[in-house]
Parts: sequence; structure tokens; C-alpha cells
Amino acid sequence: MKQNKVNRILMQVLCILLVCLCLPARSAHTAETEVIHADREHIRFGFVKSIYGTVNDNDAMAATRVWLESLISDQNIPADIETSIYQTDAEIESAVRESRIDLFYIDIRNFWNLQDIIAEDVVLLPVKDDSIFEEYVLLVQKKSAISGIADLQGASLNILQSGRMSLADVWLDTLMKKHHLESASGYFGKIKKSDKLNDTILPVFFGKVDSCLVTRSDFEIIAELNPQISYQMKIIEVSSLYVPSLLCFRKAYEAPQLKEKILVNLETWLHAPAGQQLLMIFQIDDLRADTANALNGTVSFLKEYRQLFGKKL
Repeated sequence: MKQNKVNRILMQVLCILLVCLCLPARSAHTAETEVIHADREHIRFGFVKSIYGTVNDNDAMAATRVWLESLISDQNIPADIETSIYQTDAEIESAVRESRIDLFYIDIRNFWNLQDIIAEDVVLLPVKDDSIFEEYVLLVQKKSAISGIADLQGASLNILQSGRMSLADVWLDTLMKKHHLESASGYFGKIKKSDKLNDTILPVFFGKVDSCLVTRSDFEIIAELNPQISYQMKIIEVSSLYVPSLLCFRKAYEAPQLKEKILVNLETWLHAPAGQQLLMIFQIDDLRADTANALNGTVSFLKEYRQLFGKKL
């Protein structure tokens, strides 16, 4: 398994190098727009920055554009392309509601807020380690006396930041509410967020920090590379399985033939160099087409959160 992961990463890096050799130099910006012609189909793709973490904006923009260009070129589709990056949830949600983007990569909280205008017949679900789901785990040193969230009052907590961690804070808040504890900011002595897995887990491993919150898949990866981590750390709380993010279309998208071609040829395009680069940028392994029903369990959890806290996600 470990060797397969290494081989997959090497292949993705090679694909990125091949595609980058073909990319023209671009100035720094968060949107690329071509003139839209009335007699051509168009696709406007947008995504929120938190999805791809620390990846350079220009790299994310270029990877998306190269993938879309290869998509319409392979099918000989006369279409114009726009790509946009949005810095906040509010920005991308406004863009969707104002029909400024057609296909968008969002986290599940955005989906909750946009359900009324998202096409539910098909969504594209990011796959990592053969699963569309993510599970969150709260970790401490195995030798510590800590056995659950109720033992962490005043303790220090590291939280990993990534696109797959989109519901980690929501789950932690819900867990604490069910244990009749105050909010995380008032309960823990210190909370530190990091976009680096090592910086999140290793301080707990070495006893410098009391606890950390990461995905189970990330914990398993780092434990596979360093077995001592699995021997000397323990999971004290674990979440249910959630879908953290998705790609979807606006319900009123006016290019149904182009949408159909994207869906029919998705697997082929993702295995091409441009598709492999896109997956690498977004730190996922694949995209799986499904209906919005695949999100029911996660949506039910968000509904529970809304009932508990009575506030917008």
C-alpha cells in the first residue's frame, strides 16, 4: 500500500512537470476571463481557496484552465472558458447565486447554503484513498490519562487545516455541545491551526502539545511512515463519516450538452496529464459522479448542527 501511494505521487509530479512545460507565463491574479461569444457555449469554473490550501493561486488557476482547455479540445467543442478563485465562502456563494459561475468546487458547508440552486441529478465527489468520505480523529499521547474530550479542559490543541478538514470545527463544536461543554475557544487553553500535517501531529507525539485534530486518513499515512506514532498515540474521539467537498453545477446551467460531455468523458480526462495535475493541486486521487443523495448523511449532520446552535454555517 505504501509503495502504491509513493508511485502515485511520483506519477502525479511527472504529470505536473509535463503540463507546466506547456504553460505560458501568467501574471498573478485570481480570475482569467476570455471574451464570451454569443454563438459559443461557455463554462465558468470557480472554486474557493480553502479547497486547495497552500498551493499557489496561479498554479491552481493554470491547472484548472489547462484541464478545461484539454476537455473542450478533445471533444472539438466551440466553448469559452472562465476560471475564478474566491477567497471566502461568502464570495463564492454570491457568485453562484448571481449566476457568475456554472461549475464550482466547494466544501459541504457551501452546499448546505446553496442547496436550492445546485443541480442534484449529478455531483462530482472527490475521492481520497478510495473513499469519498472523511473521518476526524482527536489524538493524544497513549501514555496520558486523557480518555475523552471531557479531560481536555485547559489543554492545548493543534488542528490541521485542509480542504478535507472542512467539517472538523463543526464536528468538534457539536461533540462539545453534546458533552455540555463550553465552546472550543473558551474550553481549550490554546488552539493552534496549521496546514502542515507534521506540525500538527508531531508536537503531540513529542509531548509538547496535549492533543490534535486531524483526518483519520492523514493519521494513517503519517503512522505508516513512522510506526512509532501509531504505537505512542491514541484516538480518544472519532467522528462519523462525512463528505467534505464536491464539484457541482448550477441547476439552471444553460449548456446541457457540454455538461453531458464532461460527465461522460470525466474518467478519461482525469487520467490524462492535465487531469492528473488538477487532482494533485486539489490533493485528491479521483472524482466520482453520483447524485446528491450521496450527501444525505452529511446533510443530516449539518441539520443537527443547525438545530443545536441555531446559526448559519
